[in-house]
Amino acid sequence: SVLNVGQADATLIQYKGKNMLIDTGDVDSRADLVKQLKERKVKDLDIVVITHPHGDHMGGMAELFKDFKIKQIYDNGQSANTAMYRNYLKNIKAKNIAYKVLKKGDTFTLDDDVKFTVLRRPNPLPKKIPKVFPKAADNNNSIVCKMTYGQFSMMFTG
Repeated sequence: SVLNVGQADATLIQYKGKNMLIDTGDVDSRADLVKQLKERKVKDLDIVVITHPHGDHMGGMAELFKDFKIKQIYDNGQSANTAMYRNYLKNIKAKNIAYKVLKKGDTFTLDDDVKFTVLRRPNPLPKKIPKVFPKAADNNNSIVCKMTYGQFSMMFTG
């Protein structure tokens, strides 16, 4: 399910009672995110993938930490100098959530037969980011992964 979180990203994958969320929408959409997850009977999140640390991709995390048990978090390892990002890291540690930085070639599964493969490794940011598009470097550094289920596949680009 592509969740309606305004001009932001949040995709829910549900399979055999397991729940995975790729990105969480923006801060303004936190209540909508939680409502839509609860409408879909989500109680726990087995996996959360944060493709990159912009607010429109990780803005819902604060609410998820409060309302859901999260078992595993993956991200691209890119830090951000924001209170939102610092709180994200504090919650991962305080709640003892499994955490891993993904790189090209990594794989993980949602149950045994839904496989995710990381197609693009986050690149180190250039030393000089153009002043015109400073956030583009972060966007271009997003996790890109491919989900495979039997003969079906889908790419998630962040």
